[in-house]
Amino acid sequence: MHNRNPSFTDHVFSLSGVSGGSLGAAVFLALLAEQRASQRPGQQPFDLKEKAQAILSEDFLSPVLASMLFPDLAQRFLPFSVPAFDRAVTLEQAWEEAWRRNVTGRNRMSEPFDRLWKDQDRWMPTLLLNATWVETGKRIITSNIRVAAGRRREDFVDVEDANAFFAPRSLPLSTAAHMSARFTYVSPAGTLVKDGKTHGRVVDGGYFENSGATASLAILQIINELARKDKRWEKVDPYVIHISNEPVDAKYVNDSLRTAPDNPNIRPKNLLNEALSPLWTFLNTRDARGYYARESVAWAVGHSNYLHFGLCRRSANVPLGWVLSQSTRDRMEDQLRELKCQQPGAEPIFDNPGNLTKIDARFAR
Repeated sequence: MHNRNPSFTDHVFSLSGVSGGSLGAAVFLALLAEQRASQRPGQQPFDLKEKAQAILSEDFLSPVLASMLFPDLAQRFLPFSVPAFDRAVTLEQAWEEAWRRNVTGRNRMSEPFDRLWKDQDRWMPTLLLNATWVETGKRIITSNIRVAAGRRREDFVDVEDANAFFAPRSLPLSTAAHMSARFTYVSPAGTLVKDGKTHGRVVDGGYFENSGATASLAILQIINELARKDKRWEKVDPYVIHISNEPVDAKYVNDSLRTAPDNPNIRPKNLLNEALSPLWTFLNTRDARGYYARESVAWAVGHSNYLHFGLCRRSANVPLGWVLSQSTRDRMEDQLRELKCQQPGAEPIFDNPGNLTKIDARFAR
């Protein structure tokens, strides 16, 4: 989208990410800042998409597993903690090293989070990195904007503001992204420490909801509230672009009770039903909250202004994991350019090329 329309990011208000999506959003914005800096006299410009693919195609799992099997494991037998042994630190350093190998100049992944928005002569999109607070189940959002204003008046309902909590210190961008992307068991729960006291622990934002759409919905609600007070806000025409990476099987997209017996994704299970039903419910409500948030956002902006990009499960499936082969990346590119995911005679679940055409037409005006 950015490469096809150079002014695209001038019109993007915010990026809301969860889990691996937070890493992608952080890398994108850091590269955007670096690309703009490279356009100044004496600097060498670069292709943002190529740089993003180079950084994110690196192997981040091997360093973490190596750390897990030796230095991090050693901590289980020590009466005190050694921060350098933490496998979470290893993962963040791997991200920073991937940036250093692929991008010349400043290592923005290791710089303070807030620095992304400094010294910018053009609009820079807001970043919302969604994590989950272990002790309460509430969201913790790291952002360059204020997301919590006290108990009596909160625009973002029932959240903790990580940037405000750590102020005046700012987390490195790699750490801020990792707070939201604490991959289960691969990354340990993060410890929130300030002034020598442990205030809580943080895990992946997907435990609360796995789309990041809840934060975007809050922004849309704020715009509506402002429009009621100031007519100038009625001129704002909001669009929501939702990018999901879980392959969808068009045959089983209908998850109603009526179709449940024939849908292997939601067919009632008979094995150890009484014992396992609480666990299944716990796991499935996470996905349900994400779907509810996405549908709420789509309803808030209207069907024509909600653009959903996704992956369709086909005979040549798109496996997703820590390391993607070149053939997998090529299939994902093909789906972006050519795929309309739908069953014959049914409404499309998402229309990737059609959405790109809509965006192009919007910026061609």
